[in-house]
Amino acid sequence: MDFNAIRQMRIVYQVPGMEQIQAQRDLVYKQVEGQDLRLDVYLPNDERSGLRPAVLLVHGDLPPELIIGTKDHGPFVSLGQLVAASGLAAVTFDHRSTEQFTKMEQVGSDIEDLIAFVRNSGPSLGIDPERLCVWAFSAGVPYGVQVALRQADIRCIVAYYGPLDLQILHGHLPPVVTAEALRVASPLARIEEMTSIPPLLVARAGKDQEWINIAIDRFVQQAQERNLPIELLTHDEGPHAFEIFDDSERSREIVRQTLDFIKQQLS
Repeated sequence: MDFNAIRQMRIVYQVPGMEQIQAQRDLVYKQVEGQDLRLDVYLPNDERSGLRPAVLLVHGDLPPELIIGTKDHGPFVSLGQLVAASGLAAVTFDHRSTEQFTKMEQVGSDIEDLIAFVRNSGPSLGIDPERLCVWAFSAGVPYGVQVALRQADIRCIVAYYGPLDLQILHGHLPPVVTAEALRVASPLARIEEMTSIPPLLVARAGKDQEWINIAIDRFVQQAQERNLPIELLTHDEGPHAFEIFDDSERSREIVRQTLDFIKQQLS
């Protein structure tokens, strides 16, 4: 399937009213290197007053010439609509490329600045800045989770089919990507230094690349050994990005369970 076709796809789990959800679009949360980085905010259509807890949706990695505008692609538009139709606010946003792992720190910086923007501007956007969840996908997982683990008041974290230990890549990347850089960017290395973390849900795709699942398994084992609050959902027959590519009951069940987990933690 080509990239343009993927950009038009939507999440396989649907709830009533999600396609009627409208977003406040293209708010600039950061200016860097002459470039505006933008976000969209999705809110429920109901008349309930008050600020909404919010889910910050972190997309994966792409080359620099393709990555800006990912928030406008069908998968993230439909995710934003789904979260809002489920009674929560959703924030989708663009971050920069790691450029083949050579600029990992800039992605972490973008995510940190997005969280700071939402905290500072949340009330004007209809968002409760004290009830935030980070939900990261694919190659956005290590950076989204790493940043969330450093934030004292993130209520919960969700990681979908992403490498939670980048150290496994050492020796398989250009020499400029050092072992230390991979360690610093790895959530596994982070939790080895922690005694508590926000509740964390991990979704694993059984048909994914082997190295990604090895990295996930290492992280989950370490978290369990340290008695950290982690929940693992495995889609044994699921491919990478199963919530887009695999229209099966198991895919839908995992997304439902994810939303239930988030709502429970943000209530």
